[in-house]
Amino acid sequence: MSLRFITGRAGSGKTTLCLKEINYMQEKGVTDTLIYIVPEQFSLQAERDLIAYGKSGTIMQAQVLSFNRLAYTVFGETGLSKKDALTDIGRDMLVKKTVNQTAEKLLYFKKAADKISFSQQTSRAITEFFKYGITEETLLSNAKKQKEDSVLAQKLNDMATIYSKYKENIENTFNSSDETLDVLYTKIDNSKIIKNAEIWIDGFYGFTPQESKIIEKLLLLAKNVSITLTLSENALKNSRLSMSSIFYEPKETYLQLCQTAAEINVPVSTEILREEKRFLSPSLAYLEKNYGNFSPVPFKEVPDIEIHYADNSRKEAEYTACKIAELVRLYDIRYKDIAVLTGEISSSDSLIRSVFGECKIPYFIDNKRDMTSHPLIRLILSLMDTVLYSLTGTSVFSFLKTGLTPLENSEIEKLENYVLRYGIKGWKWTTEKWLYGVREPKDMEKADEINAIRNRFFEILAPFADKVDKNKTYASSYISEAILNFIDQNDILPSLDSLAEENTSAEDIFENKRCWNIVCSIMDTMHTINGNEPITLAQYRSLFESAAQSAKIGIIPPGTDNVTVGDINRTRLHEIKVLFIMGANEGKLPAPIAEGGIFAEAEREYLEEGGMHIAPSGRRKTFEEQFIIYSSITKPSQKLFLSCSTGTYDGKTLSPSPVISKIKNMFPLVKETTSENNDFIFSSPFATFHYLGENMEEIHSDVLWSQAYEYFKTNENWQRKTHMVENALQTKPLTEKLSEETSQMLFPSKLYSSISRLERFASCPYYYFADFTLKAKERPLYSLASPDLGTIFHGVLKDFFETAAKNGLDVKKLSKPYIQAETEKCISRQIKLLGNDIFESQFSMQYLLKRIKRISARSIQTLCSQSSEKFVPAAFEIPFGSNGPLPPVVIEGSNGKQIILNGQIDRLDVYENENNVYVKITDYKSGQKAFSLQDVFYGLQLQLLIYIDSVLQSPMYKGKNILPAGVFYFRIKDPIIATPQTLTEEKLERLIKKELKLSGLVLGESEVIEAIDPFFSISGGSDVIPVSVNKDGTFSKFSSVADSKRFQNIINHSLKTAKTIGEQIQEGYIKPFPYKSSGKKPCSYCPYSALCGFDPTEHKYRYLRNLTKEEVFEKTEKE
Repeated sequence: MSLRFITGRAGSGKTTLCLKEINYMQEKGVTDTLIYIVPEQFSLQAERDLIAYGKSGTIMQAQVLSFNRLAYTVFGETGLSKKDALTDIGRDMLVKKTVNQTAEKLLYFKKAADKISFSQQTSRAITEFFKYGITEETLLSNAKKQKEDSVLAQKLNDMATIYSKYKENIENTFNSSDETLDVLYTKIDNSKIIKNAEIWIDGFYGFTPQESKIIEKLLLLAKNVSITLTLSENALKNSRLSMSSIFYEPKETYLQLCQTAAEINVPVSTEILREEKRFLSPSLAYLEKNYGNFSPVPFKEVPDIEIHYADNSRKEAEYTACKIAELVRLYDIRYKDIAVLTGEISSSDSLIRSVFGECKIPYFIDNKRDMTSHPLIRLILSLMDTVLYSLTGTSVFSFLKTGLTPLENSEIEKLENYVLRYGIKGWKWTTEKWLYGVREPKDMEKADEINAIRNRFFEILAPFADKVDKNKTYASSYISEAILNFIDQNDILPSLDSLAEENTSAEDIFENKRCWNIVCSIMDTMHTINGNEPITLAQYRSLFESAAQSAKIGIIPPGTDNVTVGDINRTRLHEIKVLFIMGANEGKLPAPIAEGGIFAEAEREYLEEGGMHIAPSGRRKTFEEQFIIYSSITKPSQKLFLSCSTGTYDGKTLSPSPVISKIKNMFPLVKETTSENNDFIFSSPFATFHYLGENMEEIHSDVLWSQAYEYFKTNENWQRKTHMVENALQTKPLTEKLSEETSQMLFPSKLYSSISRLERFASCPYYYFADFTLKAKERPLYSLASPDLGTIFHGVLKDFFETAAKNGLDVKKLSKPYIQAETEKCISRQIKLLGNDIFESQFSMQYLLKRIKRISARSIQTLCSQSSEKFVPAAFEIPFGSNGPLPPVVIEGSNGKQIILNGQIDRLDVYENENNVYVKITDYKSGQKAFSLQDVFYGLQLQLLIYIDSVLQSPMYKGKNILPAGVFYFRIKDPIIATPQTLTEEKLERLIKKELKLSGLVLGESEVIEAIDPFFSISGGSDVIPVSVNKDGTFSKFSSVADSKRFQNIINHSLKTAKTIGEQIQEGYIKPFPYKSSGKKPCSYCPYSALCGFDPTEHKYRYLRNLTKEEVFEKTEKE
């Protein structure tokens, strides 16, 4: 019985001494058991190291164990009660069940009891209670010390309730992994393996209370126990260290073990290793000796340390990969001699895989993989969701998109497009046959195809859905059997094998194989825990998901020559020559205090001060991490590289870690590089090629890039990729026109179009081409978009005024209640014509329906008040075109072709006197559009002017002198009146009327103006049309008026512009050439911006100069 401490600074040879002693005893033929205890994650490497140090190349009687493995070694000898083993998955599942059982008794956590995250936090807390010897009595006694209704008291009482029930659940039934060391403590006295054994404990800097109790037993039973601790001689000699000392944790461990040994009368000796044995680099040896000093003397030479500041995390990973490639190529260093550590590997995992994969660097990531995102787990969870949530789109397509179902991707896409378009969910899935969108016989073929895909989906789902009802309860084994039956009947496992074969990564193949075992293990554990106790499908799913989140897969290194990538806090490194520390940023290294968990940080510190010792507080962990950082950066024997990102992808600035500042103070001559100093990228062809694109301009002026380009261009393995880069980087001129042959095929002799389409071309030719020639459309969704609202509003206004005209009603005299009632009838009729039940199927649409009613009623009231006795409605939604009452607008092109325009006029009003017929056009707009003469001039607003020309040229008023009275937009909107005053209803109505004033161009004749608005002559201005007069009776600058000549000039210009646009369409102009005017540009709302190739940094907008009304009139007069 003896305790020997082997102490020394990092790199002093503590582990080497242990390995040499073990091998010496093996070779000497010592019959005593030799046990080498190391942390769990270090056991595989420790076995390799032990073999490497031995002469025989094997491990004889020595055993490499962790504390848990030691327990099962002893249990194998002494026996263990015949209870079911409770794995980590089982523990989390049982904790979830326990939380459900105690939920009604909880005080503080009652509302959180159904959350998986709470169960996970509770599971971690219970593990902590076991490790630190906390009983339910401890929790309750500490609760009594608090105020009765305090948060901490309620938390402690809740945890005591759950912990007590959990212990009751495992008693006489399970051997919990949390209790393994407690059980070992009771069994170890009967172990012959431990008696008189030689034991070495290496790689720890602290022990939990459970582990400390086992060490106490080992001291009593074993012949000798040797424990290594990283301690400087000065730290060892000081009676107490400050918590800020990097050696504080191992020193506290040393003192506690000395006290334990003294209490059981075990002699203690300490061996101090003073010789530095690791470092081949004087600067790294200096770093180890001085890292813990507050004011070290600066190192006067250039150190074997490099600091790199990368623009972002991607470039940081690329720098690391390139440097690794350079080291392996130029120096006597293998991949296995290199390690990469980060503050948190989970956030860097995918980035490192991507970059290292591109650079062909073999790597092993020491990180357990989360299984919840695996296709098989997602398939099972979404399978249950389809039943639980009655076939919602999310559950159905999460299920189908796992890649494991028999449906093809093309079938899934067709089904999803259809479901999204027609808002199918819930009971709609089970209707006899889907006929949504079937308006004519040819649509039936598509409907039949979709119904066939739907039926196949139901066949896939049937083995599970037909057996499980979400409203019933079953034994967990019954639901598991239904899932397994579904998997079997749909050949899911062969699909999983196919998925594995598609992956070239050994880790991915291993993961796919393990996942099925995990699924079976979860189901077995669930049956063990729940037995035949009935549970609902929702409860089963919750337990399954909780267990899946606990299931982590540890990957075994696929080979021996790999770069080890890991986490500073978790990864234990063997002898390495080079270390890279990535992510050395403030807030990452050292890591911030982790929030969350059952007890807040302040509560932990309070409980510890009161004598309840649980896991170290965040403050203590912060100092503990300084020791871990010290242990990590002193691992390499030859070179150390630290890197950090100076910014994020979205432009946020990041600061370097204090560790970098500390090293810069110690080594003033340390080499510092940035992303601009990118010579490192020439270390590997893969890395160099990655940067070739952005450096193509340098190939004529930079020797290195010139040589690199020639290498790739002439190397047969890289020629094709180099050619692709060259093509991609060529600034290709945007396509101006289609070929003459294609144009002729698309537009033989006549172009049938609408005026709004011509306006679309005027905004950008490519916009027109993509929308109306290619007919490229975004996927339609089941929602009420702006066009649908516009259709409703237009239909309501037409319906109301046509009905009023039929009944001979004077709309100016209609009361508000009448308008409101008739408006609602019109809306009901229009909604039915819309062809879907969106207002009935979505509760949120009820608010929108109320708004539609309010806006429609307000618009109709305003239009009624704007009506005059002289201008009477002649037609509503009157079409002009081949089959309409008005003929189409036919424009003869200079190329011998015709441009035939069709359209529909929302409202036509007519006023006749003895000599003339005046026509007024009104177009309803539910958007933000307002009339602009400048936009008319540039072809962006041709609609109103060509509409009125179609009426002027029509035979409707043959033999009469027809004149344009005005063209207007009426904005259908919900006006907001902001005023600090309290208004009378009459004043409010007038303000609303002004807000809804018509926008357009008016014939500047007083008779016409007064015929439109009889109150104009009284008020000197109009609340109906954009006209007002100055004191001298002339029209103000705010008026939008034109005499008959100017009006006709504007109409003629519009027709001329339409002709020019039509000819350009017929000639095949498709160049992306969007306009830009006063900050406005069509690209802001264009759905085709990802297709056209227009780049504002390389291509030019068509800038439109701002024009006044007078400038427009002058320009059109000269034409």
